[in-house]
Amino acid sequence: MSFQIYCAIKLLKGKYINKSEAMDMCGFSENEGNKLDLLIATFEKQYKNICDRIYTDIEWEEDPEER
Repeated sequence: MSFQIYCAIKLLKGKYINKSEAMDMCGFSENEGNKLDLLIATFEKQYKNICDRIYTDIEWEEDPEER
């Protein structure tokens, strides 16, 4: 389940899917949108603590510091 949530957040943040599709991936109904928002906030907070930067798709982009 945690991998499904990770994928849903990743796809939602990359604008590949919309919020209702992300909620379907996580198994939430339409009235549980606040649960997805809490999961996203928790994921971003943990990501920042681990990586010491905000969550972005930089791992697939060229890092400007490596030029």
